[in-house]
Amino acid sequence: MNTTEKTIERHPRLIYVIGLILLGMSCIACNAQPKERKFDEQIAADTFRFQSPEGVIQNDERVIEGLTLSLQSEYPVWRDTLAVSVRILLKNTTQSFVYARVMPHLFIYDEKSQQPLYWSNIDLSYAESVGPGTMSIVSLPVGATHSTAIPIKAVKFAEVDSTIWPEYTIYDYVPTGAYTMRLELDFYNDENEKIGTMHSNFIEFTSILTAPEVIPAPIPPKT
Repeated sequence: MNTTEKTIERHPRLIYVIGLILLGMSCIACNAQPKERKFDEQIAADTFRFQSPEGVIQNDERVIEGLTLSLQSEYPVWRDTLAVSVRILLKNTTQSFVYARVMPHLFIYDEKSQQPLYWSNIDLSYAESVGPGTMSIVSLPVGATHSTAIPIKAVKFAEVDSTIWPEYTIYDYVPTGAYTMRLELDFYNDENEKIGTMHSNFIEFTSILTAPEVIPAPIPPKT
């Protein structure tokens, strides 16, 4: 019988103590693994880091009143050969931390009549789901600005009056011409009740529909 076996025989409780120590070390190792934060955990962490005297404004009309929304584009002419993006800027102008659930939509308007022609559903930041009805999560400290760049090629559009979900890119679907675009944010509370809408400014652009390359016929030689 070796020394270890003799020690365990003299002290039978020692094996339980060793087991508890190993179990504790295993639990510590598991907790040390990084875990993906849930939306409420992220919001709670942000709120703790950016505390304000009035607490958190969450999911009511004051959120809409306390945010400014703008849309920007670096190019006036959009072609599929250019890496065109639209930049969305959301700023918290309140004196409190802001949390909101929004459903963002991009609309393309006829430049002359200002009637909406095409629409698309996009994501601003954290998303509660993927696909139709995607809800974006906005959490902003006091005075903070959230900036999102949306590549135009990645956005799918459909006609406003259509019943189908957006599935075509602007270069495959929207005819060549001059248009305007703006962003609309629909705000919802935790019961998925719509509490209001915010509109961005309009931006002007000209979309160039890509046409197939035309190969001219050879010119016959002069005789």
